[in-house]
Amino acid sequence: MTLALIEFDKETYKRFLSDNLTEEECFELEKAGVLLKDDNEMEILKYNHNKKKFSRDTLNVTIKLTNDCNFRCVYCYQEHEKKYLSAENAKTIIEFFKKQLNLGYNFIDVHWFGGEPLLNENPLFEIEEFLVREKIKGTSDITTNGYTIDEDLILKLKSTRISSLQLTLDGDKEFHDSTRILASGKGSFDDTINKIKLLTSNELEVYVRINLNKKNQKLDSLLDRLNRLNIKNDLLHIYVNETTNFELSQKIDNFYFSDLKEYADSYLDVQKTFLNKRMKFPRPALVDTGCAFNCDNSFLIETDLKLYFCTSSENNDSFEQGEILRSGDIKLNYENYCKRVNYSHFDDEKCVKCKLLPICMGGCSLKRIMKKEPCIPEKYNIEEYIKLLYKEELGNV
Repeated sequence: MTLALIEFDKETYKRFLSDNLTEEECFELEKAGVLLKDDNEMEILKYNHNKKKFSRDTLNVTIKLTNDCNFRCVYCYQEHEKKYLSAENAKTIIEFFKKQLNLGYNFIDVHWFGGEPLLNENPLFEIEEFLVREKIKGTSDITTNGYTIDEDLILKLKSTRISSLQLTLDGDKEFHDSTRILASGKGSFDDTINKIKLLTSNELEVYVRINLNKKNQKLDSLLDRLNRLNIKNDLLHIYVNETTNFELSQKIDNFYFSDLKEYADSYLDVQKTFLNKRMKFPRPALVDTGCAFNCDNSFLIETDLKLYFCTSSENNDSFEQGEILRSGDIKLNYENYCKRVNYSHFDDEKCVKCKLLPICMGGCSLKRIMKKEPCIPEKYNIEEYIKLLYKEELGNV
């Protein structure tokens, strides 16, 4: 529950295994979250999960500014329809925020999404101006390919609550330019690198996502390139995700992993590469729910104000959760909405018996719906993963 790492000497470890620790040692291990006073870990997990899932403290919204995009990435799951969030719908979202705050929310966290969201920046700045003017507490961030970012846009971003952006690099220049392609057919690696430098030089945090697949498992060259940028650790963060084979993704031979086990083995090798480069390797975050979209307080708002399951779900009737009315009120599709919110991985016997439940908390609900394994990759290599954590700590990475 804490992701704590504890080192025992041999004598203490023997006493730990024989349940013969001193009262002081037990107290220290309880503080670290390694021991619990009572045998009630499952009930604590359920309590923390439900507390997070039905919280009325923070409203989490992902807002699609457009479905249009200036890239044609080979694995993309979107149709790139020229749909844009209108000025009128932006005003409706502001009314929606006002009503939610009146219901008792203290924070509003906003994630800007697309398509390529910065192809339709005006609604973003209108809504962000409201959040700043009304001193609404919370955070804002963007997932973007970064192509339209320049000094003028950065100046405008710094007047908002936005402090971080997610960009994607899929490997070295040759590989990246074969997967993340502009609509014109041109590669995007050099531009993405330049945008990372530009953003971080302006004290904006950048999260670099790497979509891992069978063809880009060797990341040495990319990590070396990122290291040479000499960006402060608190401004550049790197994480790795599996490249998912969605319905609209291009079908490429020997590209997508066949199952989670195959991805997990590759992911472990990537973590070792990070360690060899003396870089902190990606790890699961400590969560109370497997995905924020499982929560009652989380919504994906489409350009037409309809609400959907999550950013990776197809926009069809089976995933629709409801809509925001012109008044700012929500009209829920209760059949789909309740199915999403009422699902509990604590009803899944495999989850309950899994030793990784405290750091996974059920995994990806969408993958469950797609009949894919929803777990985190550490499931298959947990012992090796812990050893890597230990080596990382010894190396003061």
